[in-house]
Amino acid sequence: MRRLCRHDGRRVPRIHCRHAWDDEAQANARLAELVDRVDLADVWNQRIESLSKGFKRRVAIAQALVHDPDALILDEPTDGLDPIQKYEMRDLIRSIAPQKAIIISTHILEEVEAVCTRAIIIAKGRMLADATPAELLARAPSHGTLALALATADPQGAIDILSKHPGVGQVDVVQRVNGVTRIAIRTSKTRPSTDEITSLLGRSNIAVTDSTSSAPRSTTCSARSQATVGRTDMRPALLVFRREFAAYFSTPVAAVFLIVFLALAAGMTFLVSGFFDRGQADLSGFFFWHPWLFLVLMPAIAMRLWAEERRSGTIELLMTLPVEPWQIVVGKWLAAWAFAAIALVLTMPLWITVNVLGSPDNGVILSSYIGSWLMAGAFLALARPFRR
Repeated sequence: MRRLCRHDGRRVPRIHCRHAWDDEAQANARLAELVDRVDLADVWNQRIESLSKGFKRRVAIAQALVHDPDALILDEPTDGLDPIQKYEMRDLIRSIAPQKAIIISTHILEEVEAVCTRAIIIAKGRMLADATPAELLARAPSHGTLALALATADPQGAIDILSKHPGVGQVDVVQRVNGVTRIAIRTSKTRPSTDEITSLLGRSNIAVTDSTSSAPRSTTCSARSQATVGRTDMRPALLVFRREFAAYFSTPVAAVFLIVFLALAAGMTFLVSGFFDRGQADLSGFFFWHPWLFLVLMPAIAMRLWAEERRSGTIELLMTLPVEPWQIVVGKWLAAWAFAAIALVLTMPLWITVNVLGSPDNGVILSSYIGSWLMAGAFLALARPFRR
């Protein structure tokens, strides 16, 4: 009989399943098997909300395995886990793999190398590569590169010796610092070992102070990092800006803030400052209150920038993207600053009003708007460091 089974004790992890059970005993036996398989016995008497992130992932996998499916699809299974939890999760995936087809979606190359037997790279809806991780690594230009640090400022002798070796394709000087020269050795198919290269140079009295067999992934990342040192790339920051700016208008938060700001600004100008009683065609009473308004309202704009990431659980994904922290901070700040600019622009009917009523100094008003916008940016820059 097909029915919905729910094992939900006060202190028992809840696993909801729909499956064909002959009786309750068979259902309990299946759950006991899964608890043992995914190693949940130590936390069996705890609620899910009290579990660590790693154990919550284990509960999710147990729930997916209730039906004993032929295929299992996992999206970022180790995202946000600490190193020990990542190791345990990968070990769990490897233990399940012999009996099932497991599809993993991930942007972490280390994950692919650790658990996958086949890797497919997809970009913009197009499949760019389909091979084993080892085959993909072999395609990298730096595959098989050896990195050596030589205790000499003149590496030409070492380069001449290494160039004669049949397993060496090319030798490049990477860096010279304090009498130490770092070189990169690109090897051929008959790749010599690091010990062999070190011994060859030692016979010519050339000391090797450090040696590394460069994995393609790490050398590629290293080259990318060295290429971007000292370069200010604003493109990732602009992408973050577009994402955050659009997020303001995806909820009623933007409308609520704008209405509150405009209402307070108008109330302070016309009621508190006595705009009509003063008999002057200017906006000094309007701009006088801006520091006090910004002191309260700018933190309201800034508070969602990081709080929303934590609430939705995307903070780990954001921080693992190939974007520098300063680019994320700048992008979020620019989005908040642009939103503040919209709030100021919506007050410009006041400028039109004073021009209808008299002949104000428009240069002063324009300068005041610019100064107010810059002040809003300063308040936004200070809003986040003092929040927890």
